[in-house]
Amino acid sequence: MMRRRDFLFAAAAAPKVVLSPGGRSIAVTVDDLPAARHCFAKAELEDFGSFRLKNKKFLDAFMKRKLPLTGFVAEGFTPKAWQPTALKSLLGDWLQAGAELGNHTFSHRDLLDVPMARFQADIVLGEAALGSALAERGKKPRYFRFPYLHSHKAGGDPRELERFLERSGYKTAPVTVDAQDWLFAEVYAWTLSRGDEVRRERTAKAYLEYLAALLEHAEQSSLETLGREPAQVLLMHASALSFDHVDEILRVIEGRGYRFVSLDEALRDEVYAEPAPPNGSWLIGWRDARKLPRSPDPEPGRFLGSLLEDYRLVQRTTPTWAAPRIDRLCAC
Repeated sequence: MMRRRDFLFAAAAAPKVVLSPGGRSIAVTVDDLPAARHCFAKAELEDFGSFRLKNKKFLDAFMKRKLPLTGFVAEGFTPKAWQPTALKSLLGDWLQAGAELGNHTFSHRDLLDVPMARFQADIVLGEAALGSALAERGKKPRYFRFPYLHSHKAGGDPRELERFLERSGYKTAPVTVDAQDWLFAEVYAWTLSRGDEVRRERTAKAYLEYLAALLEHAEQSSLETLGREPAQVLLMHASALSFDHVDEILRVIEGRGYRFVSLDEALRDEVYAEPAPPNGSWLIGWRDARKLPRSPDPEPGRFLGSLLEDYRLVQRTTPTWAAPRIDRLCAC
C-alpha cells in the first residue's frame, strides 16, 4: 500500500488540478537576500565565488522560463567574509536577470521588538547597496516586505508607519502563500554541514510535498473566503534548499496550473486594496475581515517528522561550539 507521504510526493509531481474559472496565477517573491541566516552551511557562505554561481543557477531557472521574480534585500545578512563590493555585484545579477528588488530592512529586526523610530531607521539603512544597484539602472526600490510579516505595532498611531512608507515611495508586499521554507531550509543546511546525504534528500522531498499541500490549501481557502482564487503571492527565502531545488519547486507550482506573474500584476487584483493584516498571510487577514473561522496552513512538522525532531534534539543538547545551527555571519 502506498504510504501517505509517498502519495503526496506523487501528487506534487503530477497533480490532478481543477482550475478556478479565471485560471491560476502566482507571483514568486524571495526574502532575505543575499542569504537567509541559518539556511546555508558556513562554508557555502564564506566562498563568494561559489555562492554567486549557486545564486546564478537559481536565477537561470527563472530566466530560461522567462518568469518574473521579486527579491527582498536585508543588507545586514551579508556574510563578513565577502568583499565590500560583493553584495552590489550579487544584486546586479538579480537585476540583470530581470528581477525586481525591494527593501526588507537592514538588520531584519521585528517591528514588535523595537521602537518605531528604530524600525524606520532600519528601513532607511536598508537602502544603501540596494539603492545604489537600482540607481545605476535609473530605478528606485518600490516594494517593502515586513520582517516576520509583522506590519502593525500595538499602541500609538496605526497610520504612522503606513505614512512613512508612502512618503518613502514604498508599497507593502503582501503574502498569501507562506511556504515556511525557512524551517525546512534550516534542517537542510544542518544536513549539508554534516554531509548527511540521506537526511538532505529526505528534507528536500518533505519540502516539495509540503509546498504542494500548502498551495492546495491556499486555493481551497481562497474559494471559501472570496469565492474565487486571486493572484497568489508566494514567499520563499534565499536558502541552499531553494537554490539547490529551484527546478523541482517550479515544477510543483507549474503542476498545479499556475501562470507566473509579476508582483505588479498580482497587486492589480482589487482584493489587495484591502488593509494589510497585522501579521502573517493576507489570506488569513481576508478571512478575519469577513469574520470567517481561521483556516490554518498545513503543519510543517507533519512533513518533516523525525527530521525536525532530530534537528531540535541536537540543538538542545549539543555544546554551543558544536551546535548544528549555522552561525550567523552578518556584521550587524
